[in-house]
Amino acid sequence: MSEMTDNTGLASRWASAWHVPALVAGMMLFGLGVYLSQPDGPEKNFPGSLNDASAYLEARNFEKAEELLNGLAPHIDRAAVEDRARVLLLQGDLVFLRARERGKELPRELEAVIDLYRAAERDYGAKLGPDRLRRMAESHVTLGADDRAMEVVERIRAEFKDHAAADRYGVIRQIIERRLTLPPGERTGVGAMLERFFEDLRGETDAARRREQMIWAVRTRASLMLASDEASRASEYLVKELIQFRAQGRDNDLAALEALLAQAYQREGRFALAREFYEQAMRKVSEGHPLAAEILTGLGQLDLDETGDYTTALEQFSEAMRRQPSPDTLIDALIGRAHSEARLEAHGEAVRHFQEAVARVMEKPAYHAARRRQIEEMVKAHYEDQFHGRGEYDQALNYLSVLRPLYGRELPAEVLEMFAATHERIAEQRKSDASREVIPIREGGAIDSRASDARERLYVDAAVHYELAAEYYRRHGAAMTVVDSAISGQSLWKAAVSYDQAQRWPAAIEMYTLYVHTREDDSLRLDAIQRLGLAYQADGQYLTAMEQFSTLIENHPRSPQAYASLVPLARCHIALKEYDAAKRVLESVVVHHPTLTPESTEYRHALIELGTLHHRLREYGPAVEHLEVATALFGSDPELGATLKFQLADSYRQSIAGIEQDLAGPLSPAQKQALEDDRTRRLEEALRLFGEVVESIKRRSPESLTAVEAVYQRNAYFYRADCAYDLGRREEALALYDEAVKRWQNHPASLVALVQIVNIHSELGQTQAARAANRRARDLLNMIPDEAFADPTLPMAREHWERWLRWSSELDLFAQGPVSGAEADR
Repeated sequence: MSEMTDNTGLASRWASAWHVPALVAGMMLFGLGVYLSQPDGPEKNFPGSLNDASAYLEARNFEKAEELLNGLAPHIDRAAVEDRARVLLLQGDLVFLRARERGKELPRELEAVIDLYRAAERDYGAKLGPDRLRRMAESHVTLGADDRAMEVVERIRAEFKDHAAADRYGVIRQIIERRLTLPPGERTGVGAMLERFFEDLRGETDAARRREQMIWAVRTRASLMLASDEASRASEYLVKELIQFRAQGRDNDLAALEALLAQAYQREGRFALAREFYEQAMRKVSEGHPLAAEILTGLGQLDLDETGDYTTALEQFSEAMRRQPSPDTLIDALIGRAHSEARLEAHGEAVRHFQEAVARVMEKPAYHAARRRQIEEMVKAHYEDQFHGRGEYDQALNYLSVLRPLYGRELPAEVLEMFAATHERIAEQRKSDASREVIPIREGGAIDSRASDARERLYVDAAVHYELAAEYYRRHGAAMTVVDSAISGQSLWKAAVSYDQAQRWPAAIEMYTLYVHTREDDSLRLDAIQRLGLAYQADGQYLTAMEQFSTLIENHPRSPQAYASLVPLARCHIALKEYDAAKRVLESVVVHHPTLTPESTEYRHALIELGTLHHRLREYGPAVEHLEVATALFGSDPELGATLKFQLADSYRQSIAGIEQDLAGPLSPAQKQALEDDRTRRLEEALRLFGEVVESIKRRSPESLTAVEAVYQRNAYFYRADCAYDLGRREEALALYDEAVKRWQNHPASLVALVQIVNIHSELGQTQAARAANRRARDLLNMIPDEAFADPTLPMAREHWERWLRWSSELDLFAQGPVSGAEADR
């Protein structure tokens, strides 16, 4: 049947080249005419030679037959008309039989067969028997010319009556079988053809052949009933016919009908009867019989329908695939196997077998329309189970991807939305996993690079899936524009947000802009404007971002979106180094805003941003003023507290320089005491706050720290020791510096603590201890590459090095022990 289908396709391609077969036959006739017109040639026994050629054809010795026919051609000047006709007929037989034996009949060959037979009739009065008429009809069938084939059938009927019934119903069967390879909607006239088949079959005198053909016809009629969802009618019909066949004295050839009856009962939900007839049919077929795979597939489907026994069903489908099933049965077995594997949690195998089924269905998509719908329904069910039932979004995506070939390039809107939502959930999952990824801190404060890389990969993967989600939402929004404007708007918004999450700023800007311009009445329009500003800001387009924020603040001053735009507006000014403008915006929130209170998110962000800005600009007085308030309000926040306390502590510490400068000037005793008290208070507060930073960050997992927090954590160890030192508490400072060295062993920052340990021992006159610490400092200095000291976040100040140089010179700290060449170079 598949060969016929291939030839039908070839026939349609050759339809535009109809003249080629005619030319082939014409050239044969022309050559024959030339040979016949040759003058005197050797005498030949043409009838005998033609008889020999015919015998060779019957023996399927095509080479000898062809050699003989070609050898006759130059010597047929004396040939009779009937011999010339026989040459054409035998040439037609040769082309047909050779093509049939090869199993691949080409349109040009079949056209040549028809032309040769017709030429023999037309030019030499040849009489075509039923066998050659049948070959002509079969050629028409293979070429897709059913009407012409039926004309030949009618000719056989008229000329040979019941004597050629097998030739007639044989051609009709071929027409039916060819039409059954077409999509269901294109199988026109099959019912009428089948009735014609039954009518012609009555003329069959061979009982065995008649029974064989009747079984085929009954099965075909019942199959058509099942295809039309008439299971009850099919079962009733099959029962009657099976009784008739069994009444003839045997039933060993009825397996195909019994298997079909089992299918009909299964469709009706009569599972016990279905199983009984499947098993009856199975006992009648050999292991290698094509029907065995079909029965096994039916039993597997029955296990699914009747008991939900996926393990047994899987065994049946797997065995069916092993039995060399027909193409249709193979697809059914693949579908059943994949479904069973999915229910048994073998998702990788399930997806693979669904994909194979889809590939085979798409070879003839119209023909397999019902199977295509079945796959679609099953796969969507498994997708829903993984997506909504289990939250296994990667597995859901695997199932969803199975469907893609069914639709080609234009996915349905429903599927676009499913892809979008799935990628979005996977992205959220990856992002969540990344935030929980544990990154151990090794000895000396080094980060485990492999764990860090793993977290980075998760974030990158999240961005990839967010971008894919955005693409699908964008396509879904476009597809729904005319169908449902509200749903289209929702998908457009989700596309913009997903691009935003993926940090694909140009695409996010495009989507937010489109939303702002096309969704003027939507409740999310102001959010879109604000997010558009943030996207411009993230993309480094600060002026354009400021325009978006300013538009909201000016046109909708009391909207939440306007309030949320104030701090981003200030940050844009900071990015452009417009610090005074940034301060004015932030102070408008912290000091002058009529609505925003310390309880609001905007106030908190503005206050912290203002304190941070002053700290960054080394304006420590205003920094202390704002950071004291921020720390009092938000210092207990587990995410903000450490940062605020560090900045406040550092502002206290850094402000000491100004106090010491004032102390160096002319002061009254009262003024001097007040300044000294203030200096002590600030250092005490800084020491306390740095200690809290150290302890609070200790309690947090390393992977939860931002890059800034990690620097604050490290430097807090050293700065609190510096505060103790500046307060004159040398022993306390020694202990704190020693703790810092142990925590940050082999890190460049620990050199600062070692230097200070040298300085303190030197100040206390503890020369041997100073020399020991000095050796440690030198060893570390030799280990650290020069470029490591370029890090601007290291807690190293000029006074540390100056003290080290002074004490190492005064106490000759480098005199003890040999000095390496590397040390000498330094």
